Amino acid sequence: MKEENGPEEFVAGVSIIHQLVLNILKNPSEAKFRSIKKSNKAISTKLLSLSGAEDLILALGYADEGDNFVMLDEHVVDLRHYGRIIDENLFDI
Repeated sequence: MKEENGPEEFVAGVSIIHQLVLNILKNPSEAKFRSIKKSNKAISTKLLSLSGAEDLILALGYADEGDNFVMLDEHVVDLRHYGRIIDENLFDI
């Protein structure tokens, strides 16, 4: 994903993913934090516009449910691992 996008765009998009993951880890039982609205301006312009972003979202455990990506309950635990990976590599461009 890094190689396919500009460095500034990549950091902006991954920063959004990072914040989404942190929100779920802090509030795992709140459904509002486990849903990503595709129509949200920041999501559509800074995240979904990146090459490979949708694949990353799905790999994190989200399911594509039309207008939204929704984190499935069974994948919330996996986010602790992914959150650490994102923390370690976010600015390693």
